[in-house]
Amino acid sequence: MSVAQFTAESPYVRRARRDAPSHRLFCLPFAGAGASAYRDWPDALPAHIEVVAIQLPGREDRLRDRPFTRIEPLARAVAQVVRPYLDLPAVFFGHSSGGLLAYEVMRVLAGRLPADGPDLRLIVSGCPHPRRRSLGRPVADLPEDELVAEIAALNGTAVEVVDNPQLLALVVPALRADAAMAESYRFRAGTPLPWPVTVFGGESDPHVDPADLAGWDDYTSAPSQVRLFPGGHFFLNESAAAVHAAIASELT
Repeated sequence: MSVAQFTAESPYVRRARRDAPSHRLFCLPFAGAGASAYRDWPDALPAHIEVVAIQLPGREDRLRDRPFTRIEPLARAVAQVVRPYLDLPAVFFGHSSGGLLAYEVMRVLAGRLPADGPDLRLIVSGCPHPRRRSLGRPVADLPEDELVAEIAALNGTAVEVVDNPQLLALVVPALRADAAMAESYRFRAGTPLPWPVTVFGGESDPHVDPADLAGWDDYTSAPSQVRLFPGGHFFLNESAAAVHAAIASELT
């Protein structure tokens, strides 16, 4: 299944339809990325898992939409959009800043869904726990060349984008907005999530300490676990097959 087979069902939702799915996987993008970051996932995951990639404002086919610079209103918007898709057991997945967004979306849902509501789970990837947000110096207000250099150092932005001024002009506004969103975030104490949390991390990630992964245990009243993979901050790409297998095991 190719990215062309993702159906745009709303401004936010890109769904790779399955004939008879038993689970849904909601994928939240990392900084500056769009739904196409998950274009290969439907082919890489078992047929019973339906992938729903979330397309945020300000990227790819939503370039004309103003990106959010605060996480709370974005989390409320995404939570509203996904509610009709919670008729199946579901996992919310987010990498790096997308992990924080996935967590905040689930906090919104926890306050809106009945106690006997859908069977949900959170997977955060390459993301320190919410009280420990910094992945380095603030970058949102840096000049464009310095901003791009900082983001490129994480090895998550494709070389063809970094080396192409025209493509960069398209992604820099979303990168800057996402950086502002992460840097302005302040954790608000509240009830822990009632759903399990699994934390993925890179064994050689220079930006996220293992203790900051284990700290996610404090944010759920359900079981939690940490799983490490070979690679750096974007082990998501370096160990893609192992990551996909781990996600499949979570949805079995």
